[in-house]
Amino acid sequence: MANWHLMIMATVWICFLLAFLLPIASATTLDRRTAELGATANAGIGFLLMSVGGWLGGRLVYEFGIGVSGKAKASN
Repeated sequence: MANWHLMIMATVWICFLLAFLLPIASATTLDRRTAELGATANAGIGFLLMSVGGWLGGRLVYEFGIGVSGKAKASN
């Protein structure tokens, strides 16, 4: 689960980086409207993936006790 969390959050970082860089790159290579659509799509995908990654991170902390001193309580 930690590996999935890591891969998803790394993908989120790349999505937001592309959302930032696409409008800048549009001045030279892309049509401005296409760049804005791509940036918006990357930001939306990044937000959805960040929600999933946050949920996985919450499971790591609250269910498995990752990064918590002492033992995690079992939720029954």
